[in-house]
Amino acid sequence: AGELGIHVCGGRGAHSRKTPGELLAIGERVGLDGDALATASRLVAKVDSAAIQDGYDLYLHGFIVTDDGRWVVVQ
Repeated sequence: AGELGIHVCGGRGAHSRKTPGELLAIGERVGLDGDALATASRLVAKVDSAAIQDGYDLYLHGFIVTDDGRWVVVQ
C-alpha cells in the first residue's frame, strides 16, 4: 500500500483463495473491518459462481481496497 493507500489482494488460481486472510490482515493494519471485507469478497465470488450461469469457473479474484474503506472486485 505504502503512500498511495491502495491494497491489492487475491489473484488467480490458488492465490484467489487467500483473499479473506489478506483482507483480515489489512483490516488490522489500517483500522478497517476485515471481517466485513472478507464477507464481501466471499459473497461476490459466490454470486459469480452460483448466479452467473456462463459455464466458466472462477479463475481470478482480485479485491482492491483503499485505506478509507472503498473497494472493488475484479473477476
